[in-house]
Amino acid sequence: RKGTIQFHRNTETNLSKQRNATHDATQRDATRRDTKQNKKQRNTTQPDFRQSISQTIHPKTHSKTSSVSMIDPADVNDLQLEDVADYSADYAEKDFPSADGNNLQNPEESTDKVHYRRTRIMALMRANKWFILVVAIVLAVLIGVISAVGGGSKKSSSSSSSGSSSSRSPVSQPPITVDPKTIDEKVLDALMVKLIGFYEDNSLEVDNLKDDSLGTTPQKQAYWWLASEDGWKNLSDRDLIQRYALASFYYATNSRANAQETSPGPWVDAYKWLSDEHTCDWKGIVCDPNKEVTAIKMSENNLSGSLPMELSLIAATITELDLTTNLIHMEHKMYDVFESFENLETLLMDDNYLQTYNSGLPWQFKRLVNIEKIRLSYNLLQGQMESTAKVFEHWGKLTHLEIESNYLTGTMPTEIASLSNLVYLYMRRNDMTFNLDFLKSDKLVNLFALWLDNNDITGTIPTEIGNLDTLVSVSITNSTSLGGPIPSEIGNLSELRRLWLYKNKLTGEIPTQIAKLGKLEVFEVHNNLLSGDMPDGICSNVNDADYVNKAVTSDCKTKIGCDCCTQCYD
Repeated sequence: RKGTIQFHRNTETNLSKQRNATHDATQRDATRRDTKQNKKQRNTTQPDFRQSISQTIHPKTHSKTSSVSMIDPADVNDLQLEDVADYSADYAEKDFPSADGNNLQNPEESTDKVHYRRTRIMALMRANKWFILVVAIVLAVLIGVISAVGGGSKKSSSSSSSGSSSSRSPVSQPPITVDPKTIDEKVLDALMVKLIGFYEDNSLEVDNLKDDSLGTTPQKQAYWWLASEDGWKNLSDRDLIQRYALASFYYATNSRANAQETSPGPWVDAYKWLSDEHTCDWKGIVCDPNKEVTAIKMSENNLSGSLPMELSLIAATITELDLTTNLIHMEHKMYDVFESFENLETLLMDDNYLQTYNSGLPWQFKRLVNIEKIRLSYNLLQGQMESTAKVFEHWGKLTHLEIESNYLTGTMPTEIASLSNLVYLYMRRNDMTFNLDFLKSDKLVNLFALWLDNNDITGTIPTEIGNLDTLVSVSITNSTSLGGPIPSEIGNLSELRRLWLYKNKLTGEIPTQIAKLGKLEVFEVHNNLLSGDMPDGICSNVNDADYVNKAVTSDCKTKIGCDCCTQCYD
C-alpha cells in the first residue's frame, strides 16, 4: 500500500510545481470517496514548503506535535510556524518513478547486472569458504556475549512504552490466536463473570463478548487470550480492565478488515503486546506513575479495522490518542466510543478512513470537552461541519484545529469566532463556502496561523484582520470569489512573516503599509487583478530575511511593476 501511495504522491508532486490545488467537482463522486488512494491523489496536488518554515518551538510545547494551551500573547511569536504538513512532502522524490517513467531502468539490463553481481559474489564465497566460516563463528560468539550483557542491564519504564527505543527493530507479528478449547471451562466462566461486571458498570453492550452468533469477535479473542494467562486472577480490577481493553484494541485493529481495507496486514510493530509484561510496557502505551494508561501512540503502524467500544473502559484517564496515518475506518455508531473520552486533550487521526455521510463532524465529538488539539485531515468527512451537533461550542479549550482535505461543505461555523484559545486554524482543500467575517471577532486573540486555501471564499478581506496582532502566517489562496482590495491594516500585523494571497480576484494597488512588516519573509500575490507597483519596502524586508524559501511574487509581466520579484506571472 505504502509504495503505491508514494508513487501517486510523487507523481502529483511532479505534475504540480506551481502549487495548484484547484478542486474538480466532476471528480467528487461517491466512488472516489470510497478509496483512500484516489482521495490522496486529489489531496496532495501541490508541493508545499510551508511545513518546514520554522524551527522555533513555543516554550510551553515539548515536541513538534505537542498541544499548546494557555497561550500568552507576549510569546506567541515563538510558536512553531508550521505544525501542519502536506503528506506529499513526507516522501522523497528520488527512488520513485517520475510521472513520465523516464527514470525507470530497462528490465533486461537490470536483470543482467544483478545476475553478474550474484555470480561474482558466489565465486568469492566459494574461494574463501573456510575463512568466512571462521569469521561467522567468531561474530556469533561476540553477538551472544553482547546480547547476554545487554539483556541483563535492561530496565523497563512504567511511565512510557519500552518499545520506543530507536535501536530496536520493529516487531511485526500476525494477531496471536488462542483456542478456547484448550482453556478450562471454569476459568472461562469465572473471567466472563468478571468482564460482564465491567461492562455493566460502564453501561456497555456485552453482545460482542457473549453472543456466539457474531462469530470470532475481537472481544472474544481478547477474552480467550486473557483467560489463557495464568496470573489474571491475581490482577487488580484496574490492571485486568486495562489488559482486556487493550487486548480488544489489539484484535480490533490488527489485520482486521473494514469497509475500506479488505486484506490489511499486521501491525508494523507489536513489541511486548499480549506478553506477560505490564500493559504500560507495551509499544505505544504511555502511563502515569500509578500505571494507568494516559496515551495511546500508534501512528504509522498499519492499524486497520475500527476502534472498539472497549476503549471506553479506560478512556477516563486517557489524554492523548495518536493514531495518525493508519487504515482505521469509522462511521455511524462506531464513533460512540468517543463519548467516553471527556478528558482527551489531543486527538490525532489524520490520514485514516474517518467517514461521515453529509453530517460533517461526528456528533459524538461534542463530548470531547477538554480537547485542545485535533487533527482530522486526509479523511472522508462529508457535509456541513456541524450538521448534527454544535461541536465547537463544547471545544472552548481548542488551540489547534486541522481538518484539511476532506469533503466538508457549508459555511464557517460561527462558534469558531469565539475560540479565544485558538492558535492554529488549518482548513484547506474542502468544498466550503464562507466569507471572512469571523475574522472581525475580538476573541481570536491568540490566532497564529490561518490557512484557508482552496475553499470558495466570498466577499472581501475585512479590515479588522489588522487587529489580529498575533498572526504570523496567513494563507488564503485559490478562491475565485474573494475580491476587493488588500486591506492596508495588514501593515499593523508586526509579527507577520508569511502572506499568501495568490489566485484570487483581489483588486487595487498593493498597500504601502505592508512595507512596515519588518519580519516579512514571503509575500505572494500573483494571479489577481492588482495594479500599480510593488512597494520597495516589501522587497527589501523579504530580501533581508534569513529564510531559505523567501519569495515575492506578483503579476509583474503585465500588471505590476516589480523589479525585485523572485517570480513574475502574467
